[in-house]
Amino acid sequence: MFHKLEFHKHNPQYWLDFSKEKLSQAELSTWERAAFQFLSDWFSDTTHITVQTSGSTGKPKQLQVSKEMMRVSAQKTLNYLQLKPQDTALLCLSADYIAGKMMLVRSIIGQLTIYIQEPSSSPLKDFPYSVDFSAMVPMQVFEQLKVKDSLNRVSKLLIGGGAVSAQMQEALQAVNTACYESYGMTETVSHIALRKINGCEAQTGFSCMEKVSVSLDERECLKITSPDLLAEPLQTNDCAEIFPNGEFRILGRIDNVINSGGIKIQPEEIEHKIAPFFTKPFAVSSIPDEKLGEKLILVAEEFISPEQLQTINQSLPAYHKLHHFFQLEKMPLTGNGKLDRISIQIIVK
Repeated sequence: MFHKLEFHKHNPQYWLDFSKEKLSQAELSTWERAAFQFLSDWFSDTTHITVQTSGSTGKPKQLQVSKEMMRVSAQKTLNYLQLKPQDTALLCLSADYIAGKMMLVRSIIGQLTIYIQEPSSSPLKDFPYSVDFSAMVPMQVFEQLKVKDSLNRVSKLLIGGGAVSAQMQEALQAVNTACYESYGMTETVSHIALRKINGCEAQTGFSCMEKVSVSLDERECLKITSPDLLAEPLQTNDCAEIFPNGEFRILGRIDNVINSGGIKIQPEEIEHKIAPFFTKPFAVSSIPDEKLGEKLILVAEEFISPEQLQTINQSLPAYHKLHHFFQLEKMPLTGNGKLDRISIQIIVK
């Protein structure tokens, strides 16, 4: 089931009435209500929208962001991807979170025709059309790659909410879809940089959107400056490297750094190296240790034998050795599908 909204024919009062009518229908499901509630809020007289963070780096919280900020962000994406009025889009993310809300804003600002459907791990499975534009989390892309030529029905695809693995990037070389990994956060109302990850124009690092620049603080964490988007520079906790050409790559969050024997280790870097050993979700975490302070552990949905763990460790430097393995039936995720590292540490400890 899906809804088709043609924003190139929109009239604010019409959409406000339409949303209110939908919201009054008790049979609306949760995903429908989230989308129509946002439309009702967007076309109201308020100047701000309430958005919720994912909780991937702490307790989820609500933020107030201005509609003007969302308009500016949407226009940056429309310009970058060269989307034009009457192009088609697919919303297969929850409109409860900023990624889903911004798909609707881009459609309104860009006068796109957007299809809205229930979020699922395989969003194209029962969707009958091809579209010019969509956004998915890595888990959705992973599932669609299992179906030959499935992603080819999307011309331009944003992938966000988690890092794109080397294996996924390699698999995406075989699709015709122009795929972009995105970097951003709720505070920047979606992405401020994109990285083309397939085709002849594939990039090593992220390219900033127009009127966006980045720098590093003394911790080597990324600072974002965008006068038309942010009232003041936004300091992140993302450890990064900036290349001479202005592109950058994210090494991991400073919050996630594990201090083992006095050596600061970024778990995301280890995960990137050992990803070829896994077919199911996994993570590198830590547990307290009397000698080392913290020691590295492996947590995964699939069983890893002692022999397999030894093989994995042989591919890593000695100070990246994974000391123990914990198997979980299901890796905990945040509300918008990101790995919940805080819950993982609570479980294993």
